[in-house]
Amino acid sequence: MIIFILSCMIIVKIELDAEYYECKNCNYRFIPRFLDVFFSTHVSTTRKLKCPKCGKKTWSRKVINK
Repeated sequence: MIIFILSCMIIVKIELDAEYYECKNCNYRFIPRFLDVFFSTHVSTTRKLKCPKCGKKTWSRKVINK
């Protein structure tokens, strides 16, 4: 169980360092905090995150460049 949790944490950290997320509401691109990404609901390349600019919780899509 511990190995599973540690491997999930490593995968999330690698994913967080490589890409940005774009808010569906205001199109602002941002890098969320680790715990926000780790505990967020996700489907494929989108995660339900709170945008730091507009403050709304939307399905943010991954984008590669800022």
